[in-house]
Amino acid sequence: MSRLARILLLALSLAAILPDPDGARAQDGGLPPPAAKVDPRQAALMQAALGLRTQGVSNALEINQRFGEGGTVFPSVLPNVTADGSSGLWSLFFRKTQMIFGAENSETPIVGYYNSIVDCWLLTRWQFRGAVAKLAEAVPVKGNSLGKGGGERPRWALQPASMDMVQAMQSSATAAVAEFIGRYPPGSNRRVPLSARPDLPALIDRVASVYVTLQWLENDPQAARAVNQTLDSLAKGDGLKLSQQLDAQSRIDFSPFINGAAFRTRLEVSLVEVAEGGFLIWAGLPENGRWLLLAGYKIQPDGQFGLSRLAFVDLLQGGAK
Repeated sequence: MSRLARILLLALSLAAILPDPDGARAQDGGLPPPAAKVDPRQAALMQAALGLRTQGVSNALEINQRFGEGGTVFPSVLPNVTADGSSGLWSLFFRKTQMIFGAENSETPIVGYYNSIVDCWLLTRWQFRGAVAKLAEAVPVKGNSLGKGGGERPRWALQPASMDMVQAMQSSATAAVAEFIGRYPPGSNRRVPLSARPDLPALIDRVASVYVTLQWLENDPQAARAVNQTLDSLAKGDGLKLSQQLDAQSRIDFSPFINGAAFRTRLEVSLVEVAEGGFLIWAGLPENGRWLLLAGYKIQPDGQFGLSRLAFVDLLQGGAK
């Protein structure tokens, strides 16, 4: 695939995920610009991959019916954690995944859905029926299983205690994506089998553990109030003002982008970690695993939780922003 086509496909991906930061309309009377020529199969793969993630958030049990080609390729056995079945563990997993493409010029392209919070992949292999992309295989694995193997906990949780949380999360995600790219080279036209050993129990355990932390936050009114105040301020575009209330060691300057319209969508809490005297959260945009916000809270003299740290992480840019 040409470099131009890659840029267009990336733009298509981000447009499907993020609102237009400026709300700008095209010139020439508000009409959209002429559509650029994109390989129909590449466009079909992108559309199907995005659709699968959206379906996974709303109701993963319908993935096989919508995207499969007979048989059961998607592991639909994750238990739901709510009675209505709409907010199950798969939904928690897919809400914070980033998509990585491999061997997309082959007859059997690979799409990996990576959740950096639980450090797990859903690896998917697709095949084309004409210009339609169909799900042929889906394998859940631990993030470190694509490399040299690893422990039972997410890789970022195994980093040395001396490593900052932001650096640990960045390092974990960078390593996972590098291992995926090494195994499934982007742009390759060679058929590449998934060749990955399924580890559904690990994914279940890790996502269930995340759910437990979210329940803690929901059941602690003081903690929930502090978090809601932070997320409401960010949704109003006050991220920079909020961070400037902290000392320099407790914040990472926000990119101007976080104060733009694209981040007026309220962030969702992805994980809560309780520590002595306080807690911290990781939060991100709905159906997007690229950007993460780290917010720390400590008990204040009045007994309330006060914001003590803010950091913004772009997992595709190789550093904290």
